[in-house]
Amino acid sequence: MTIPKDKLLHFVAGLICATFVYLITLNLTLAIGASVILGIAKEVYDSRGHGTVEVADAVATSLGGIAGVILARVVM
Repeated sequence: MTIPKDKLLHFVAGLICATFVYLITLNLTLAIGASVILGIAKEVYDSRGHGTVEVADAVATSLGGIAGVILARVVM
């Protein structure tokens, strides 16, 4: 099974967002919340005529955020 490039980009964006927020704040909830909000905000932006709204995109961004926090915690 191949992961679509769009979903991979959403995952990476969530990973970067959450890792960055976590490394600055050391707050797990805030870091994951930031990636969830980023994913939802992107879909709201898309709904305004800038793309196709897909719940799976927001989920991919959120999952990337969870992965980012896990990686940041393991590295620290």
